[in-house]
Amino acid sequence: MYPKKVLRRILKEKRFMIMENAMAEADESGLKIPLLRKTRSASPIMQGASPCQWQWRSTDRPSEIPRFLREAHCPNCDHYCTAIKYTVKVLVQDKCDPKSGLPIWRWKEREIKVGYFYKGSR
Repeated sequence: MYPKKVLRRILKEKRFMIMENAMAEADESGLKIPLLRKTRSASPIMQGASPCQWQWRSTDRPSEIPRFLREAHCPNCDHYCTAIKYTVKVLVQDKCDPKSGLPIWRWKEREIKVGYFYKGSR
């Protein structure tokens, strides 16, 4: 059996992924890989007395892990509502290995909105 065929079989059966060396692009502090956590449910609409009535919206990116990210969306927010932003690390299918033709995954930071707050009018 050819080495490429063996590698493809192992990756498929064991569900492994080929990743670039995360430390190659890390800064002095090093790249911290996030811990896995269990999913949490969220209601689609946040009820309350706030003038910033935001909702949850899912984004679908097939070339990323996790594929679906929940993000806050405020359709009727005016200038006095400010987004609360959070940075998450996701695995992105970046390119293919030239020798084996298998996909290479890379850690990237993605900024998402996790809510909105009322900053008031000045």
